[in-house]
Amino acid sequence: MDAKPKTPEQKNPRDIVKAAVQYFKSVTDKVDVKKLRLEEIVQDEEAWHVTLSYPQQDDDSIFGLASTRDYKEFIIDPENGKVKSMKIKKL
Repeated sequence: MDAKPKTPEQKNPRDIVKAAVQYFKSVTDKVDVKKLRLEEIVQDEEAWHVTLSYPQQDDDSIFGLASTRDYKEFIIDPENGKVKSMKIKKL
């Protein structure tokens, strides 16, 4: 992937991940954000794609320890750093 020169308006990867986490926190209170894990971050010509995962909350977990994770993909505008969408990511 060729890196484009960063303009003053463009956000860096750290800002992009932070935006995804903050957005996630604003739309749900069922997940402890300390258990969020960054799985993937990709920049294409139009947006940043950030995948976060968190432990599944199901009755089959042993002693409250989840064995599987759920994944969310965030599409983020590279210029202003705002989340455009959040969707379930299937593996």
